[in-house]
Amino acid sequence: MKIFTLFRILVLSCLCPVLAQAQSWQSALAVPSTGGNSVVSDIVADGAGGYVVTGTFFGTLTLGSFTLTNANNDIFVARLTAAGQWTQAVNAGGTGTKIVRALALDAGGGVVVAGTFTGATATIGSVTLTNSGTQNEDMFVARLSAAGQWTQAVAAGGPFIDAVNDLVVNPANGTATVVGNFVGGTCTFGPRSLTGASTGALFVARLNTSGTWTQAVGVTSSGTPSSASGVALDAAGNAVVCGFYRGSGTIQFGSIALASTSATAFVARLSVAGTWTQAVQATSTGGFAAAGQVAVEAAGNVVVAGNFRDASVSFGSYTLPYTASSDNLFVARLSSAGVWTQAAQAADSGNSFPQGISLAADGSVWVAGQFRSPLIRFGSTTLTNPNTAPIPPNNTLTTDIFVARLSAAGSWTYAAQAGGLNDDFPSAVLLDGSRVLVTGGFGPAPASFGPLTLTTSGNATGFIAGLGGGILPTKSAVGAASLALAPNPATATTLLTLPAGPGPRVVQVLDMLGRAVHSQLVAAHATSATIAVAGLKPGIYLVSCESQTQRLVVE
Repeated sequence: MKIFTLFRILVLSCLCPVLAQAQSWQSALAVPSTGGNSVVSDIVADGAGGYVVTGTFFGTLTLGSFTLTNANNDIFVARLTAAGQWTQAVNAGGTGTKIVRALALDAGGGVVVAGTFTGATATIGSVTLTNSGTQNEDMFVARLSAAGQWTQAVAAGGPFIDAVNDLVVNPANGTATVVGNFVGGTCTFGPRSLTGASTGALFVARLNTSGTWTQAVGVTSSGTPSSASGVALDAAGNAVVCGFYRGSGTIQFGSIALASTSATAFVARLSVAGTWTQAVQATSTGGFAAAGQVAVEAAGNVVVAGNFRDASVSFGSYTLPYTASSDNLFVARLSSAGVWTQAAQAADSGNSFPQGISLAADGSVWVAGQFRSPLIRFGSTTLTNPNTAPIPPNNTLTTDIFVARLSAAGSWTYAAQAGGLNDDFPSAVLLDGSRVLVTGGFGPAPASFGPLTLTTSGNATGFIAGLGGGILPTKSAVGAASLALAPNPATATTLLTLPAGPGPRVVQVLDMLGRAVHSQLVAAHATSATIAVAGLKPGIYLVSCESQTQRLVVE
């Protein structure tokens, strides 16, 4: 599920400098729903200095001048500036109970969301989706224009519970790739059907911009249940998928067979054509290991995060010991060739789960998660749970939030904490320039983010919080408006204006996955440069020079 097995993918993070280790919580914004609950499930940068968020609510949700109302669980999508001003907010509306799991943007600035719905029908905009069963949970993928109009909604599912866990959009063609699992043995994606273990089987499915399911791929096994939790794209558009399978037996990714005697984490690669080309596992004899989030570097190397318990877990030649009485978190790296190159864990952790990851240009990874133990250590930093009294009936502590940074070399270099006396959790993390933004939920007790405290009227409430600036920054980001482009939108060339520098500098044009599609050198002391864009596909790009970026629209 989105809240508990979050993807977080690379979203423009390869453009961004590393956040200084001394940064602390600088902003915290509550997203309350009157007469109900709310959670902010995901966040992405819009490429123009603002952000798009999505979540689930019932009751009345007020975002600036926008008021959304629904008596059932409903999804919302909203845009806000870096100064915390809401500029757009819409909900799905209509009938049915809907929960959003994942969010992505296409190259034109449109929004794609994926989630689940229950009830006989569910309405998203003007489209009514029909459940394939009577009491089961089906999946949906929906598109929202940049202007805030629902333009598409498509369902998929089978006779029992089906879940979409993550989503990624290919900026080159707008195709949405979703991953998850289905229960009951069968699942239908338009004209395509999959069969799998009746107790749960993973899927990867692709939906084009016209709303047609073009691909649905699963695995084969002798009854071994499986689930796909996260997905990201490599530079060629192949899907890198992570998840887990459990029980004794063999699971088959095309011609690649993986065996297990317990619950096992996996990372697999699916080609654009829908063929499994790679599958590797983390082994744990007698234990449980699951991969929940995945991101891909520009060179094709993979970062994956998850949790393990009951026994040590091995990533090739790297073994992490089991050090607590419940779940431990892990972060591991895999080369593009499918070889494990690194594995790290938090020390003295118990009941700790990563919920989102975001990559930086230097290869470091930001991890957001939750912990229920009295303390958790990331390198030399110890975070302490503020609730020291176990709560009946399970006599456990409540969960608190952590955000930590793991260097490219595999060392924990930073950690911060947030939360209160109730179960507080993050759902996603986004590295955007000098900001690390975290979304999630808290309450009903107040939650502290460093010196900042959020309160609620007594219900579980969504939040957006930031390290190193974040939403509602205390001061403007240095150099945020130092680059200018004209004309913008551009068709053939655009003139970049920038501050003079003492030496030569590299200017790059990057697509919405952070991949460089054009590079050129600007001479020392130059204050302008002409960028040729005639060969680029129409869409939204970022022009980057040193730590500064500016959005470019190519028509």
